[in-house]
Amino acid sequence: MPHSSGGGSSHGSHGGSSHHSSSGRGGSSFRESSSYFPGSRRYSYFYRGRTHYYYSNKSPNDSKFRFLLILFYIPFFFGISVMTKQIFGKYAKIKVDYNDTIVVEDNIEVVKDEAGLYRSFADFQSKTGITPALVTIKYEDYALNYNSLEDYAYSEYLIRFNDEKHWLFVYEEVGDPDKISIPVDSVHYPDPAEPAWAFEGMQGNDTDPILTTEVTDKFNAILRKKLLEGESPDKAFSYAFDQITPTLMKFKWSPEMIAPLFMFGFVVLHMILMCGLTPKQLAKRKAVLAPGGEGEDSLKTDEYGYIKAANDSFSSGYGDNSSPYSSGYGDNSSPYSSGYGDNPYYTDNYGYTESKTDPEPEKIDFPQKGSKGEL
Repeated sequence: MPHSSGGGSSHGSHGGSSHHSSSGRGGSSFRESSSYFPGSRRYSYFYRGRTHYYYSNKSPNDSKFRFLLILFYIPFFFGISVMTKQIFGKYAKIKVDYNDTIVVEDNIEVVKDEAGLYRSFADFQSKTGITPALVTIKYEDYALNYNSLEDYAYSEYLIRFNDEKHWLFVYEEVGDPDKISIPVDSVHYPDPAEPAWAFEGMQGNDTDPILTTEVTDKFNAILRKKLLEGESPDKAFSYAFDQITPTLMKFKWSPEMIAPLFMFGFVVLHMILMCGLTPKQLAKRKAVLAPGGEGEDSLKTDEYGYIKAANDSFSSGYGDNSSPYSSGYGDNSSPYSSGYGDNPYYTDNYGYTESKTDPEPEKIDFPQKGSKGEL
């Protein structure tokens, strides 16, 4: 809804009473590990030029529920977008998708240079996308039905425009006080020889990023100063618009920009970590069941993913590891065998090899032949 952008009169200035009002991880059953645990299966995936292995009790395809966590972050992004629009929106032109016809309705014949006023309005509209409008009226023509000029300006905005992209001004003058039967409560006469006047601005909500309090206060001060100097309303409005238009839409760093940028970075980083959107996690989603990944209850893997016997810190896992000292490359029926077959060497507990000597053949005594002459 539209709201006041402030105003002024021959006896003082005021601000709008309602300016810039606000418009209104996975479950505990999921587990991953670099080593085997009961109920897990072995998976492999390719990342940064090498194959990685891990154990999990769920398939990578079953972990897609993490993407649903993104819905949790939608309210945060919405709040950040509102803050960003208010802070950075002052540097973006409003989209002209509405009836942008400039309105100048002079009911009390105080506008002398209408062409100059239109030109100033058009320049402002071209740069910001906001359409200005001006309506002039006598105080006594509305005072019976409205409590204040602000109420009248609000009503006029709703009647004339069905969007939130206009900046409407209502300018009033009071007639001869001797001929007015209506109590003049909003305007008094500092000098009976000078006419009493007042103006009120009413802006749509979509103009808030550009028409900030700083901008509208500056505009009102310039306009009121020119009117107090005796300038005609059309000249005063033209001058005020010509003064503020060049200052708009220019980017300038300010400390207020830090908050939305910090919040945005924090929320994005938190979402990436919680939803598993890091490069490694995305690569892991393409993991496949590794060979032998079914039923590896008795197996463990080293840091390179090779399988080794669960109770053997010396075996490499490439063969039958029935011997605690075997290398696993062949038949290890002998507790000292290297696993390559018939080996003339054996190893001790420290891995040193020694020559294996063959046993001496059994000595057989044969009966001696008797000497000649003996039986």
